Amino acid sequence: VELQSNESYRALASQKNLLENYLTRQRELERKVEELNQALANIKRNINHLLQDDQEGIFAPYPSLLEKMNGNYEFSSAMNTLMELLQQKKNEYSMLEMKQKIKKDELTNKIEENKKEIEQLKNKKPIYPEHVITLQREINHTLLQANKTSSAKILCELLEIKDSQWANAIEGYLNTQRFYLIVEEEDYDLASSTYQRLKNKTGLYGVGLINTQMLYQYDKVVKGTLAEEITTSNIYARRFINMILGKVFKAESLQELKQHSISITKDGMRYQNHTLMAIDPKIYAKPYIGAGALEIQLKMAISKGKELNAKLKELDENIKQLAQKIQWSDAKDIYTILNKLD
Repeated sequence: VELQSNESYRALASQKNLLENYLTRQRELERKVEELNQALANIKRNINHLLQDDQEGIFAPYPSLLEKMNGNYEFSSAMNTLMELLQQKKNEYSMLEMKQKIKKDELTNKIEENKKEIEQLKNKKPIYPEHVITLQREINHTLLQANKTSSAKILCELLEIKDSQWANAIEGYLNTQRFYLIVEEEDYDLASSTYQRLKNKTGLYGVGLINTQMLYQYDKVVKGTLAEEITTSNIYARRFINMILGKVFKAESLQELKQHSISITKDGMRYQNHTLMAIDPKIYAKPYIGAGALEIQLKMAISKGKELNAKLKELDENIKQLAQKIQWSDAKDIYTILNKLD
């Protein structure tokens, strides 16, 4: 009886173990099926998102692949094809994301430069082309070494415009001449030798150094020309402006332009050498002449800063969206399915 009882117990225990093993395998299978269904649902959801942005038609085969997946035939083949499509889309988005991040880096640098510019303008320090500042600094250093008390000055800092209606015409016509350097006539030879030395040493070029020794004949302001719209307390600046702008007559219309060999309208239509040409607005968009130019430049820099930051915000949003699309294009759920099927 005891033996039979032991055998019955062992048999019951064995059956119990078999049942528990079966239930464990069943639960494992149910868990795997649930994971497979979840992975499949994730794939379908992600592709539905991607279909809204599939202008190239990469997912055109998707309906037929979906039919294979739902019909449980050629399932693995359909999964592999779908994985290739997702990888193609992911590569596309990754490339776009990289380009956007490069743009962001460039824009961030521009924002930093803009901040420095705003700070400099707030400190009442004008911003000029670097080569102009370099030459001015070198000439002033040479003059100081020669025990001179004078210094090289930038032309536009010495000028004021009477009538603001003619400001664009004056700024546009002078263009880079606004940044010409002026020294005392007795300092010109020393300044010119400094320029020559710097050119030979560093290759610096493109900056005008006015020969103030040769301007005596330009004391008269010609009536009706742009020269009469300029005021200055510097005799050399006065003479140079008389020489350059004293031949440019002001005109109120296109017809009036033809009455002079050189003339200009308020909106920058220039007539010279029997040729009419509109001055590029970019030249006079940023004013340099007069005490008010700094304030205008500061307002422009602040406005530009706001524009740059708005672009940065837009770029950040684009990068965020691309990151989401890259995540949708990830084939990890397909790997999960194929691994579990194996």
